[in-house]
Amino acid sequence: MKKYENIFIKENIRLFFILFGILSLIIMIFNNFNIDPYISKFIIPIIFLLVSYIYLIKKIDLEKNNKSYYYLIPIESMIMSYLVISAGNKFLNIIVIPITISIFLYSLVNDKYKLSRNIIPNFFKLIPNRLFSNLEYINMIKKEHKNSKRFDNLIIGCCIGIPIALLLLILLSSADRYFSIFIDNIFNFISKILNFSNLLPNIMIIFISFCVLFSVFINLLRNRNESVKENELKSVNNQIGKTILVIINSVFCLFILSEISKLTTNFLHLPIEYT
Repeated sequence: MKKYENIFIKENIRLFFILFGILSLIIMIFNNFNIDPYISKFIIPIIFLLVSYIYLIKKIDLEKNNKSYYYLIPIESMIMSYLVISAGNKFLNIIVIPITISIFLYSLVNDKYKLSRNIIPNFFKLIPNRLFSNLEYINMIKKEHKNSKRFDNLIIGCCIGIPIALLLLILLSSADRYFSIFIDNIFNFISKILNFSNLLPNIMIIFISFCVLFSVFINLLRNRNESVKENELKSVNNQIGKTILVIINSVFCLFILSEISKLTTNFLHLPIEYT
């Protein structure tokens, strides 16, 4: 048996289940904050996906291609361009960032991976391929019942610890007005999440987030040793190429002309003021 071949073992699946379950819960919490939907529904899940996948690939001791980390530079640039200076095209980022991440992940676990025309097909092998059917791997966790005693101890600990924690919250809240307001805000936020009108959407966010995080990682592991097809170079007629370049360059010439007019004397006489 080759090294790194048997990675779908019970311990690994349990680790995936716990980590992605926690992250799905955190993603749901961020979705209930009053922040930019682009950040809460796209940027934050993307960051969690990247960090958790890099951690798991290292944790389960997969062979890595360290050169692939260079792909993080354009990914981080696209993410930070909006977070830092609110620049960048949201729609374009939503398309380009996932594709770039898929290239990074494939190259991270496969040192023979090369960029090719198969970028898009490879992306769809990660998602939505087997988005829900990959959940069958979770059944591996149910086969072991040795941890029932640990679970019982956890329940007993919660039964003792939670009342003590509530008593401490009451005492500290009565002693400090600022802390009391802080705790009230937390409980109000929790009640908002558990509100009947928000409960179903929050459950769906957790479920979909978990399916995406879990299934994409399983698909990555399943396709990590896939052979890469070499590109076949095809010649393009020179006249066709020149025609395409002339059309594209004409658009850029119009843009340059408008920029020169805007930044000088507005010789195009457009009805706009710009200093």
